[in-house]
Amino acid sequence: MIVRPRFESFLNRDGATLEAHVFEPPEPSGSTVAFFHPGGFTMGDPSWGHRFAPAHLELGHTFVSLGYRLAGRGVMMDDLLADAADGIEWAAANLVGGGSRLFTSGHSAGGYLALVPVLRDVEAAVCGIAVLSVVPRMSQSTVGSLLSPDADLALYDPGVQVGSRPVPAIFLHGSADEIVPLRGSEDLDDAWAASRCPSRLVVIDGADHFFNNPTHGRRAEGELAAAIDWLEQFGERQET
Repeated sequence: MIVRPRFESFLNRDGATLEAHVFEPPEPSGSTVAFFHPGGFTMGDPSWGHRFAPAHLELGHTFVSLGYRLAGRGVMMDDLLADAADGIEWAAANLVGGGSRLFTSGHSAGGYLALVPVLRDVEAAVCGIAVLSVVPRMSQSTVGSLLSPDADLALYDPGVQVGSRPVPAIFLHGSADEIVPLRGSEDLDDAWAASRCPSRLVVIDGADHFFNNPTHGRRAEGELAAAIDWLEQFGERQET
């Protein structure tokens, strides 16, 4: 199935213009998915999320791949998280109508950006989060250059933040991922369980981080879309 997006843009809080690539199904289900692309926080653009759109469209989901600034040249983790929050708020204001539901999603670094702003900063009602091979947390030992030396690491750890603002989540991960090991998603799923927040862990046997194998890729794309249908049962985000 050949699908093409509608190209939109939004302003972040610093006045920078960021891209939003919107895919709309012929028969919307009422669910909108705000997606963040992979790239280790330092590369990529919204087109890197296009591969996931067809499976979502087949289930009637509106799918938007959102841009964010790339790390480096003074752009720090707080800037990336702010961009992600602004993108989610833009999607809520422009793509979500009465009775419809908003979800966030992402792959690798994008999965991290789909998690932390929802748990910490976003005001829009997000009903659930579906992430693929997610970077599980920031720490000064992994990407220290993106955090200030005195940063409170708990604020950047989704496993901690879910305790104060629980949002249902699905964690999908390849068993053969050597870049972001499966253990990270297992730990996050355990943190959700400890917070008594609904979650699921889906392991794609034999898949690496990039899902370049066609069989693994098709399964990852289908599972990520199906995750939204599972999350729909939990309704709107729980407020605290």
